[in-house]
Amino acid sequence: MTRELTSRKEIRRLEYDFPLQEELAGKKKTYEEVFISPCGMKTQREALRTLKQIQENHPISSGWNCPGGMHEGTFRDPEGLWHAYRHHAKYA
Repeated sequence: MTRELTSRKEIRRLEYDFPLQEELAGKKKTYEEVFISPCGMKTQREALRTLKQIQENHPISSGWNCPGGMHEGTFRDPEGLWHAYRHHAKYA
């Protein structure tokens, strides 16, 4: 079962609490980040579309990896707006 993250603070901590592996398929990690969409959206559906765009712009074929689960998704901020987030790393 995947833990649901509900705050910007929890999501930002992914990089420190659950760092991605240093090596993957014989390649070394060169960059790691937790990306949170800067603009909040009115619906979760819009945030999920943004997440899909983030995934498409950071493909495995270019060396990006995200383990899924709690490392990517959407959350609702205190103002009621939805954001997409993704914790991923680049390997080369």
